[in-house]
Parts: sequence; C-alpha cells; structure tokens
Amino acid sequence: MLPNSTGFLNFPTYFITFNVFSITDMTTFKPSSNLLERMNPRVFFLLVFIYQIIFIFQGVDLSDEGFYATFYQQIFRNPEATQYNFMFWFSGIVGGAFDYVFPGLGVWGLRLAGVLVTTSTIIITYNLLKKYLNPGNLKLGLLMVLFFINNNLKEVHYNDLSALFNMLTIAFLFTGLKENKNGKIFLAGLFVSLCTFTRLPNVLSLGLGLGIFYWGFYKKNNFKTQLIQATAFGGGFVVMTAAILGFMKMIGHLEIFINSIKLLQKMGKGGKDSFYGPMVLIKNFLVTYSSAVKFTIYVALLAIAAGIAIYIVRKLSLYKKWMVDGVRYLIIIGFCYIILKGKIDNDIVVYFFAGLVLVTTFLLLFPPSSLEIRFLALAGCYILMTYPFSSSASLFTVGKYSLWLSFPIAIDYIFSIHSLEKIRVGSRSFILPSFLRFDENTLKGIRTSVVVVTIFACLYYTWNYPFFDKHDRLKMNYAIDNKYMKGVYTTRERADVLNELLHASSQYVKPGEQVLAYHSIPMYHYWTETVPYLRNSMPWFYEASLLRDELNETVQEKKILPVVVQQLKKTVGNAGNWPEAPEKFDSAWHKKNEPRDSVLNQFLSDHHYTEVWKNDIFRILVPAKDSTPTAFIRRDN
Repeated sequence: MLPNSTGFLNFPTYFITFNVFSITDMTTFKPSSNLLERMNPRVFFLLVFIYQIIFIFQGVDLSDEGFYATFYQQIFRNPEATQYNFMFWFSGIVGGAFDYVFPGLGVWGLRLAGVLVTTSTIIITYNLLKKYLNPGNLKLGLLMVLFFINNNLKEVHYNDLSALFNMLTIAFLFTGLKENKNGKIFLAGLFVSLCTFTRLPNVLSLGLGLGIFYWGFYKKNNFKTQLIQATAFGGGFVVMTAAILGFMKMIGHLEIFINSIKLLQKMGKGGKDSFYGPMVLIKNFLVTYSSAVKFTIYVALLAIAAGIAIYIVRKLSLYKKWMVDGVRYLIIIGFCYIILKGKIDNDIVVYFFAGLVLVTTFLLLFPPSSLEIRFLALAGCYILMTYPFSSSASLFTVGKYSLWLSFPIAIDYIFSIHSLEKIRVGSRSFILPSFLRFDENTLKGIRTSVVVVTIFACLYYTWNYPFFDKHDRLKMNYAIDNKYMKGVYTTRERADVLNELLHASSQYVKPGEQVLAYHSIPMYHYWTETVPYLRNSMPWFYEASLLRDELNETVQEKKILPVVVQQLKKTVGNAGNWPEAPEKFDSAWHKKNEPRDSVLNQFLSDHHYTEVWKNDIFRILVPAKDSTPTAFIRRDN
C-alpha cells in the first residue's frame, strides 16, 4: 500500500490541467491478506531460487549462451581472442572466475551462476521496497518479472549482472540520501563504474546522480550539501574506474579493452546491413516505447469495457453473482486461447510491462505518493528508458532486465486503488457516469483477470519456448556428447545433429587451435576449446564492411588460415526450433545477411577452401595447403 506523505508535488494548477486524469480515493484500501503477503521472505526467496533451478536443465543454444561461455573460457587463457567481448569486460571477469573455479560444471554451472545473480537482485529489490509497498504486491511484482524473463538466457551474463549492479547503485544512493551518509552515496558511484565495465553503455547510469538534486530540492537541502553528495557519487565512479583500469593494465587486458572500444566506434557504419547505427537505435527506441504505451492504453480500454459489461450484467433483472463471474472467466479463457494460438507472444507482453511502468510512474508524480516512492519510481523508470537504448532489439531483449525496481512499484500502485468514482483535472474533480464507476469488487476482478492472463502467458512461453531451443520440454531429454554439457538436455533431433558436428570436426581441429565458426554458433568454440579466429566468437555481430576489414587485418597479422565451421541454416529467432524448418521464412533477415555472407564466400574462394564434411545444418571447410594467408579480400568498388 502506498504510504501517506506530506512531501507532495506542488505544481501550479495551470500545469496539471495539461496532464492526464489522476485517480482519487487510493489511500484507504488495504488488500485482504493473501498467501504472498503472509509468506515468510526467506521462504519466498527459496521458492524463487528453486523455480529458476527447474529450468536450467533443458535447452541448447549455440548463439548467445555460447557467446558468453566462450568469453569466460578464453578471458584468462587467450583474452585477445575475445576482444569484441571486452566491451563487457567485468561480466567476463565474473563468468571467467566462476568457470575457472568450477570448470566441471560447464554450461549448467554458468546457468547456476545466473540463477544466483538473479536471486540476489530479487533479494536486494525486496529489501529496498519492503518499507514502502504492500508485501504481497511486492512479491507478486517480483514474481511476475521473474516469470517473464525466465524463458530468456539462463547463463550469467552482462544483462543480469547489470540489473544487479543497477539495483545496488539505486539502493546505496537512496539509503545514502535518506540517511545523509556520503559513504553510501560514494558506494553507489562505485557500482555505477562496475556496471559500466559490465556493459559500456551502462555509463548512462551516471544519470541516476540527478536524483541527488531531485531529493535535495524536496528536502530543501542547501546547494552545498547537494554538491558534496554529487561529488561523493562522482568520486566513487572515478575511484573505481581508476582501480579497474589499473587492474586491467596489471593483467594485460587494458590494450585489448581499448581496442574493443575502437571496434565499438566502427559499429553502425555499415549502412543498410547495420544493426547498431545511431538512426537504427533511435528508431527502435521511439517505436518500441510508443508501442508499449499504446498497448497499455489498449489493455486499459479493454479493462474499462469489461467493467462496463459487468455493470450491464448487474442491471439485468435476472442478475445473479455467477453471471459477473462468468463474464470474467470467459474473458480469461478467451485471452488464454489467443495466447495458445500464438497471437499474444512474449514480445507483446514486454509492451504491457514497460507501458504499465511508464504510465504509473507518471501518475506517481502527483499526490498522495511520498517522496521516497517518487524517487524510487523515477529511478526505476530511468533505468527502463536508458538501459535498452543501445541494444539493436531495444525492449525485446535487454529491456526485460530493466523492470526489477519499477514493475513492483507499478503493481502496488494499481493494487492500491480502492475505487474509481471520480477524476481530477487540475484542481477540479468530476464525478464519473454510473457505468464508469468501478467499486472495489469490480476493480479487484479486473486486476485479478489481467494478472492471471499475464502470468499464464509468461509461464506458457517459459514452458514451451526455451531460449532458441523452441521445443516441447517433454521431448528434451537427450544429451550432447561433450564434457561441458553434463546435465543439459535437448531434443533427439538437435542432439544428433550437434553430435555429428562434434564427431566430424574432431578430425580437423584440436583444443587451442584457431577456428572461424560462422556466423551465430559460438558455443562450438566453448565445446571444443578452440580459439575464435576473428577476436569475436560471433561474426554475425559484424556488418559486411567490418567483417571484411577484420578478416583482412587478421589474415595479415596471424599469417594462418583457420578451419571454417559454417552454419547453413538460421538458428536464432523464429528459427529457434532447428533442425526443424521455421514456420515462416524470414526473407528480411536473410536479405540483411547476404552482404556478410558474400564476404565470407569471397574469403573461402580466394583461399581455395574445400568442403570436407556436411550435414543438414553445418559444414566444415579447410583451406588448400598451398593457399597463401597474406592474400587480401577484394573490396567492392
């Protein structure tokens, strides 16, 4: 429940009149005690941990999980071989240390590390919010986020580590401001630095420091106090950054890190085939966030329509309570049917989560929300807006890791509304028409229905669509013949194809040798302990021009030609059900890959590569013995 506060925003009336309607009568509602509200937090955390563990035994992904696993495996052995990954350097240190300490756990162990990171994030978020939110609403919000992301990557990686460090930053910044302890604010700055080296675009988290002035304004702190606090925050960032760079220098990683930044500067300059151009990122940002708000408005309109339908049913002369329940059950069943038919997928659900956060954060800027809630809501919304910005897929991938703080606050806001009987525009209140007045029972029924449908969608996609291994879990009980895949299972068809590849390639490559695995199969490197030829285990991240430059530079530098392991079919996205054919041929995706593929084909032709093995999904090629590794790849005019 939202606490009362005297720290209201005092905007002029003329400003408020331009804003959307605000809801009144929110502060007297106390939800009835429920299981989540009564549950001991330690029991809750244990159940959260167990739930995640259940799902780490299944699913074999060659792309993203392999990208991280290879980084962790090579960061201390051959760090220059994963130069591209050094823009996520600290995530490599964390994953590499875990892999070094527990090498026998393989992929399953890296997934266990991911579970530990996510559980830690949940615990930190809970302890930060428990004084300000209803405990049942808080646990429900955290569970919904967990259900939502649990069909995503399981391995520890820069996204879940960034979520953890962002939460630590906000927790120390908030408590430091509240308790007026500059030491904690300094620690917040330290975690921003760690977050930045976990993923370079996270430097935007420095913007959380603006919260110092927001807090100071409403607490009427003098400017000197605010300046000292801002200096402590910035000082923490500078000190940790200097320490990290010094540590990099000491272990021989600094030059590689600098080269990764230079490479990052080249990203997005490849024209139409680029995934990271500035205009592409801006367009993705505008499209996804506007779509999120629109979708949330649609959901709100559907909820209003349901409320009107309930009102009409109650006015019938033959009205019985079961009729209202029947309407609600029919709506739930209808939406669940739509989900089962694939009309509402996980990408649409992210619109709802993000849109709900954006809308409720705006409403929380007005009374009766407290300064503490406003600060935390704005901090969470800031992360939601900035963290996904540099991603080519925006909300659809990394955006899911931006919800830990903001979504539970949004859920608590919605569940704390007692009734909806009037609206306020500026300083004036208006009584709603009777058919638009929602009493406590109506609102409770609508909220419950939305939560049930949302949780059903999340659990359905978690069960049926493991990340890039979109198969029936009941059929995923076959192992890959590799020491790093103990305890992880997939379908018989996928296991057979991969075992064929591993068996055949063992005749041509040995651990420690350089291999060009093209283009989205970096897990091959991890399994075979081979070294990425291009200093990047996933060449798909390169647009064609950059791939050409990297091949030319590498050939000249290394004076060797690698064995090439090439995928012949798409294995990501809507083709996540491979080796079966995807339901729909993605012509746009293939067209975008044609320039990159032509660069590889030219490389293979110039160096007289020969195909020595092939199955339906992969092939192996070796260079001619007399081919010179100093040959250049011709540039297009």
